[in-house]
Amino acid sequence: MCLLVLVSTSRAEIRPFVFGGGLTTRLETEREDANLDPITVTDNAEPWEVGAGLRFAPRDRGESASARDLHWEFRLRYARGGSDLPGISYSVVHEGRRNPYNYSVWETYEQSYWLAGAAVLVRPLPWLGIFGGPSVQSVRFEGELERAGILPDPRYFTLPSSGKDSRDIRYAVIDLGLQLMPRPHWPGIELFYSPKRFEMSNERRNKLGADGWKAGFPALRRSLGVRLVFDF
Repeated sequence: MCLLVLVSTSRAEIRPFVFGGGLTTRLETEREDANLDPITVTDNAEPWEVGAGLRFAPRDRGESASARDLHWEFRLRYARGGSDLPGISYSVVHEGRRNPYNYSVWETYEQSYWLAGAAVLVRPLPWLGIFGGPSVQSVRFEGELERAGILPDPRYFTLPSSGKDSRDIRYAVIDLGLQLMPRPHWPGIELFYSPKRFEMSNERRNKLGADGWKAGFPALRRSLGVRLVFDF
């Protein structure tokens, strides 16, 4: 709505910006304990993120005024990011007379994503901005399985020695934050917090993959991060 008002009245000053940084994201993974009872395991991931965007600000203080000095502006941004995710490893031993086995298992995971969002930034002070807005995050999860050692006799049951799996999960995210811009045309710092993610995908996260392996992909929850931003 803010962007439509600015463009329709031909009073928008449009300038690009770039940014990059890192964040910590809370993870929740559904697994099974030693008794095969379902449990939720929590952990953290630390993805990197880089991107660019456009700033739209009203020219209400003269043609020579910088958008950085105005009271508010509308921002569109696009980012790419990714990171490794916590994996698991364990050993399985069976010493029975029939079908003995002894092998180790490694599961490794990673994520990559794109994110598109919009935000309104308000400046109560020339060097301080407060912003908030929605974004859409599309995450590609990938997992890899490796088993090494003495595997069970395939006459009893078959376990693959390796496997790969992937999922595409889309989230709606709410972003809130502060922008510190000490001087015009200097790099600034943004501190941001995403208190909630809403999963928009209907695809089952832990369904059986093509290799007969059910990967334990996590659900992304809240995030806290910092990024360096430069306004042109």
